[in-house]
Amino acid sequence: GPDSRRNHYRAMFPHTFGNLGLNMTENLTRYHRRSVGIWAAASAIAFGSLLSLAPFGPVAADPALTPLVHEVTVVRATFTGSGPVTKVPSLAAIRSQVAAASTYWSGQTGGLVSYHIVREVGSVAVNHPGPCKADGSLEGPFMTAVATKVGFTPALGKHLIIFIPPTEACNWSGTSDPGTELHGGGRLVVNGASEWQVLAHELGHQMSLMHAKGLKCFSSGARVTFIREEGCETDEYQNPYSIMGDPIPGYDLPVAPGDPKSFQPGSIGAGERFLLGLLLPEGLAKTKTTVTLSPVNSSSGTQAAMFNAANMLFVIEYRTKQGQDAKALRNISPEGVIVTQINLIERSTALVDGDPSVNPQGDPKKGGAAVYDG
Repeated sequence: GPDSRRNHYRAMFPHTFGNLGLNMTENLTRYHRRSVGIWAAASAIAFGSLLSLAPFGPVAADPALTPLVHEVTVVRATFTGSGPVTKVPSLAAIRSQVAAASTYWSGQTGGLVSYHIVREVGSVAVNHPGPCKADGSLEGPFMTAVATKVGFTPALGKHLIIFIPPTEACNWSGTSDPGTELHGGGRLVVNGASEWQVLAHELGHQMSLMHAKGLKCFSSGARVTFIREEGCETDEYQNPYSIMGDPIPGYDLPVAPGDPKSFQPGSIGAGERFLLGLLLPEGLAKTKTTVTLSPVNSSSGTQAAMFNAANMLFVIEYRTKQGQDAKALRNISPEGVIVTQINLIERSTALVDGDPSVNPQGDPKKGGAAVYDG
């Protein structure tokens, strides 16, 4: 089962697109256009080919790649049997969380996405058992009950953020409706957390990103870096570089402000940027070639290269101590070139462990956390 560290970033998705109540023709049309571009680029990568990727540039015709200030409605909510509303973060604290999440995502998207609170509901009580059930079946109905109570209508670029009192029965710190594009919207619940990173993680889901995982492969019972797909599995949250993963292996939150263990997330990865449409194909090499990578935080240059191995798509990127990555725990997530697998259908990524046989951090049997350093 998930430990407390995983609980901090766990998000469950029992909902369907219809739960969002969006204009589905518009939503799925935009999603289809974005997916077609991504799939077209990926399908060009035959075995032995290498596709280089660069930032999309300052001008883009696609409306999904134009700046949008997302509108946020925040609600401090209680439910049947919950703790009192006084246990929920204050509106001032929530404003700080939204501002921090906005700063993070604005930086990660080149200013395309930011968040602004348009309405605050200081206290609302709903006659509902709450969102906490192991199978996730109560999360959607609870969010619907709160949305109905406050008159929130879901739409692209509009978010309902519900803060509830800390509730142990919920084995997650945040849960969210899944989005379908960069400017997706929807509803999410924060379980009493006071860290802005939980909110930012859930907003990443509403942009369509799933978890940043770890790729774990075996050959004859031993861990190996990579083998054909049937010999591999993925572990949730096991990418310490991404806010969609778990950037603080071995540490439990919350920690005191200023504590060196406090979570400072790095940049989202090149695979995630590609899935969001923030990196576009630059050139396709069908023979052996050399690619010079710019750091993933750069605003120009070749930021990634893709290749196909055993019908699995991988992206190579270069992480350095600059930009957002300078704020992360670099002793946990070292500098250098890393490789991640991209799952186009699931819209997730999985970090490849380059040295599973000798890396104790990547092998819990040797006393380390089950986290991969890439």
